Amino acid sequence: MLSESPAARALLFQYGSNMSEKRLTDKIREHQSYAPVGAELDIRLLGCARLKGWRFVLDLYSARQACLVGDIVEGEDGDEVWGALYELDRQLVIRSDGERSVLDRIEGHRTETDPENYRPITVTVELDGNPREAHTYVGGDDARRRCRVDHPDAKPRPDYLQAILDGADAVGLPSRYMAALATTIEAQARCSPG
Repeated sequence: MLSESPAARALLFQYGSNMSEKRLTDKIREHQSYAPVGAELDIRLLGCARLKGWRFVLDLYSARQACLVGDIVEGEDGDEVWGALYELDRQLVIRSDGERSVLDRIEGHRTETDPENYRPITVTVELDGNPREAHTYVGGDDARRRCRVDHPDAKPRPDYLQAILDGADAVGLPSRYMAALATTIEAQARCSPG
């Protein structure tokens, strides 16, 4: 008798409000009805990962949360974004049937009929100094433009910002990055996007 092969796994890099293992797990369970039959809902935190050449910003507007939300943009050589690297069932990230995945729904990646904030991409992050290919979500240029034009006075909500900082603390991001993240959040929270 052949044993069933384990579910294909994927890596997911989370840098914003869903860094916390508890928060991400809760969101996956909240959206579990969108998972294909047989998909495993459990996630495993691999640790803190670094994405070189990118920087964290608050430049998107979430209608669902009614506030500015986090994003990452390509930066310069010295820029970096730290976040949580998770391993999870590949079907939660990229469905084999082409339907929207659970993570697409969590991150607000929509079909062409609704404006999208985020789009899925693959990035190379460092985990313990080793390169790992991971999926993540970044803002689209059209979403950034909509934020500037349609929501010029938008601000992030304090509870949203706290979720980012709590998640960063929970996964143990480096203190140097935590300080830089807090400074970025504070500065951008006072300013309008754009």
